[in-house]
Amino acid sequence: MKLYLLVLVLLANYYTTNAGNISANALFKKSVLSPPEVCAECGCVRGKFESGRKKSYDAFYGIPYAEPPVGKLRYESPVPHSGWSGYWDASYPRDNCLQKNYFLPGQPVSGSEDCLYLNVYRPSTWKGKKKLPVMVWIHGGAYLAFSGNPDQFGPEYLMDNGEVILVTLNYRLGILGFLCSGDDAVKGNFGLKDQQMALQWVATNIEYFGGDSSSVTLAGQSAGATSVNLHMMNSKSQALFHRVILMSGTALTPFIYPIDHAAQFRTVANLINLKDSGTASTYNLAYQLKKVDALSLILSVERLFTFVATPPVPLRPCIEGDWEDAFMTEDPRRVWVEGRFAQKPILVGTVSKEGVVQSAVTVNKTLLQVFNENIYNFLPIQMDFHPRYAADVLRFYFGDKDYIDDSNQQDYFNMFGDRIFGYPAITLV
Repeated sequence: MKLYLLVLVLLANYYTTNAGNISANALFKKSVLSPPEVCAECGCVRGKFESGRKKSYDAFYGIPYAEPPVGKLRYESPVPHSGWSGYWDASYPRDNCLQKNYFLPGQPVSGSEDCLYLNVYRPSTWKGKKKLPVMVWIHGGAYLAFSGNPDQFGPEYLMDNGEVILVTLNYRLGILGFLCSGDDAVKGNFGLKDQQMALQWVATNIEYFGGDSSSVTLAGQSAGATSVNLHMMNSKSQALFHRVILMSGTALTPFIYPIDHAAQFRTVANLINLKDSGTASTYNLAYQLKKVDALSLILSVERLFTFVATPPVPLRPCIEGDWEDAFMTEDPRRVWVEGRFAQKPILVGTVSKEGVVQSAVTVNKTLLQVFNENIYNFLPIQMDFHPRYAADVLRFYFGDKDYIDDSNQQDYFNMFGDRIFGYPAITLV
């Protein structure tokens, strides 16, 4: 014991002398103290100390907020996690939700169906003297890709503030999160319902981590911002947050305009060769879908595109029937214009050159040639407007050209940015 105490004293003296108080404390904690632990309603978790950019923070990675949506729970609304005994190992992130990023050609399929986990980050300086405001972050990615994990959306900059607790989360994506049969066989909006369950988890558990459940800012980017905007129009979600940040996305963006989901459901059933895909009941097809290899489901999405990332969001939120666990039962454009949403402080923003997200079309000269040859067909699908307007749109942005080249590539990006990001944001405000 004497030797152990001597080592502690020497370590403390070394770090204080050589690293300054803040970094010394962080290194000292990482070296000799046990990892951060919290016992909440969900159970006990054991996290990890992280050094951060300027300040250290406590990271609790991969906390399950719902049962794995596999087997019988595939294509079902999320079920709260049943809990665990002992301490949950929250020292490392869990898998992203199963996905293939079609905006970046050549990307492999990655992730897992077992993916409904969230991460909680807390300043290491927090000592329990006061509750900290909370930010819940919903990632973007066209409802097809990315995750809330630290390799893509790390907490370092917010943790430098030292005055906020951050929660990031994963939710079901693409064909597993947003396929919809048009009836209650496959109700749809599972990714949004996952997000809602994560918000409920925050409301129940975040105070045990030092957060203030009465001061929650819900923030998101791109499809994540669209999701946040939709939560403002959902009666169950509204009570679970108090401020909103929409970064480059709103619920008025064309990429979530309602489509014929029943027809798309049949198309998917045919693509993956379900038995009697054209004539079987939606309930029979839903039963078959729960048994299909997940990789086959993910790869089938590629055939929903007319061209590269066209339309940009092939699987999107749907309008559900008026059943108990429905998330969205009306066109959000109507709900918003009629003012039927949570009146909360809101920050809305876009950035310049948003349209470069479509650069895959212009970088590859072969793809660009194909796009130019079919521009009057592809452009309306890509930007979701009636084909009758194609000539007017091209004239407005390109002048006397009806094709993309080096001289007007930025004009093409401006066109996409205006349509998908800028105009919806201005209209929302």
